[in-house]
Amino acid sequence: MDAHLAEVVRRRQPRPQARGREIAERSEAALAAALAEEDDADADDPLPRLPEGAIAGAHRAPMAEIRRQIVAGGDPEDIRRSVVAAAERAFGMLASGLDGEGDRRTR
Repeated sequence: MDAHLAEVVRRRQPRPQARGREIAERSEAALAAALAEEDDADADDPLPRLPEGAIAGAHRAPMAEIRRQIVAGGDPEDIRRSVVAAAERAFGMLASGLDGEGDRRTR
């Protein structure tokens, strides 16, 4: 294979971000299916996708923040502390609010 053709093939390979999104989408679909099964929801019931989306977002946001702080040259220990605190708050809000009885303003 000549160098030009090798470069064309390389560029057509899925980017790591696209592969990451694909993996995340499959994980989120599996989580929604598990939530639907736990609630005995019908296959076409969109309700299990709502908490799945909230849980996935609470996971994605800290991951994005880690990337942002690393690119900005942040100190690894400072990044860890700030992201752990944010994730704990996010999942705490979910834990208190997804059942419909919690206070969504929990901090």
